[in-house]
Amino acid sequence: MSLKYKKFFFLFALLFIFSGSFLVCHAAVSWEIRSGTLYVNGSGAMADYTSAAQTPWYANRDNIIFVTVTGDVTHIGDYAFSSLPNLTGVSIGSSVSSIGNYSFYDNAKLMSVQIPGNVEYIGDHAFFRATALISVTFGEGVKSIDNYAFSRCYNLRGIVFPDSLTTLGIHVFNTCDSLKTVRFGKGLKTIGSNCFYACYSLEDITIPASVETLGEFIFSNCSRLKNATILCPITTLPAGTFSYTPIASVTLPRTLTSIDKRAFLYCTSLTTVTFKGNSSEWAKITVLEDNDGLDYATVKCEETLYIVDTAYKKGMLSLSVAKEKPADGILITAIYDHSGRFVTMKKQPISYTETSANVTISAPESGTVGVVLWHTIECFTPLANSDTVIY
Repeated sequence: MSLKYKKFFFLFALLFIFSGSFLVCHAAVSWEIRSGTLYVNGSGAMADYTSAAQTPWYANRDNIIFVTVTGDVTHIGDYAFSSLPNLTGVSIGSSVSSIGNYSFYDNAKLMSVQIPGNVEYIGDHAFFRATALISVTFGEGVKSIDNYAFSRCYNLRGIVFPDSLTTLGIHVFNTCDSLKTVRFGKGLKTIGSNCFYACYSLEDITIPASVETLGEFIFSNCSRLKNATILCPITTLPAGTFSYTPIASVTLPRTLTSIDKRAFLYCTSLTTVTFKGNSSEWAKITVLEDNDGLDYATVKCEETLYIVDTAYKKGMLSLSVAKEKPADGILITAIYDHSGRFVTMKKQPISYTETSANVTISAPESGTVGVVLWHTIECFTPLANSDTVIY
């Protein structure tokens, strides 16, 4: 190439760079920066990089304010949009199924993200230290959020997970100082260790019945956590779960057989533990060392009713009901027919000293009976789950 043409191409390249618009191509995916927006288009997966410095637009990173991923791009590459000091927003296209590791790492001005339901996987450290991030919206379809994905997002306020989400990795929201509300979906199976460690604004949490695996120290050092309800059928409360928190009230499942070390370490504000089983089951639970918080609490066990015997004769159903330990209340016996339709109900008081009762109630020839013990007729706060029998 002659010196004349070399000069021409050099000047042409400078014109594109300093006008803020140039095109970079890699395989079937192309990138164009225009008027402060980085456009990613094409088909297939973006390349994965080992650092932000490897990305083709790194030299022009200060000029990127917005990122748009369109077309048939299926994967946002590792480190693809990390360390963009002026990035404020992103639009993720309808074909993207995965967001790579460190893909939006260390973006200090990114304030909000909408992750559509077509994205099934969010990689580890994906939005790590996005310190200005206030809100994240997850579409129905997101299945897995990997380790440290939103850790140190200090301004993140609230999270609502879709029912499609099954897995939260370790340290996902570690040290999200402003995170106050978390609502889990119905499909969640796994919450990794330290997932919400040091979320200083979190006050209440309910773990749904769908969860099968809890990691250690999930809520440790959440300095405002007051109430927690665990609905899932775990057998062991993991180590450090509520350590160093001011938790006042916790509800534990009947399936629990052990409380691991430090689960309630330095929980000096704990006043009430509600156990979904009975007192004899609670007495059998193995409590390991450094659970001093339990020493401050009153343990409330749910009473359990049993229908011991039934007899049906000439439109009348006779029941013999036993309760596990004494408690004042109202015994409510409800009759349903074979189709599940309510037929009738009978109420009778049971004194503290009584541990059994006999009930006779009119009933159809076949149906279902349910028995529930309540505090009072007016309050209707259950002391027990209902026991049922089909006759």
